[in-house]
Amino acid sequence: MATSIEMKDNVLFPGIVTDEELLLWINTCDVFSMTSIVTEGDYEGYGIAIVEAALCGKTSVVSDSAGLKEAVINDYTGIIVPENSPFETANAFIELFLNNSLLQKLSDNAYNYARMNNTWTKKAMEYESICQKVLK
Repeated sequence: MATSIEMKDNVLFPGIVTDEELLLWINTCDVFSMTSIVTEGDYEGYGIAIVEAALCGKTSVVSDSAGLKEAVINDYTGIIVPENSPFETANAFIELFLNNSLLQKLSDNAYNYARMNNTWTKKAMEYESICQKVLK
């Protein structure tokens, strides 16, 4: 699609990258996107990749399918678009790229929210607290 609308100089599809390269790619991007669709019972679980992008200071555009939408607070840490909706997905990108202050605000919010709520340390403490309650 990017090449058919003469966007090949603005969109890069790196293909499969190594674990070592992954953070470099995330830090290079302006917006992280994961717009998966549910097919025959196969779906995305919780959006760990969205949290990883947020911890790199990147806002995300995600589809409202399955667990992806749980990793984004719509219009605060990212933008949630309807599943399988290229028009609305494109509009989300256009909105972000035409409004740099919105892009920066959502990126900052994503980073701050992830640092306060979604680190492994924070989740481990929550898990321990739940285990302690169950064991009592």
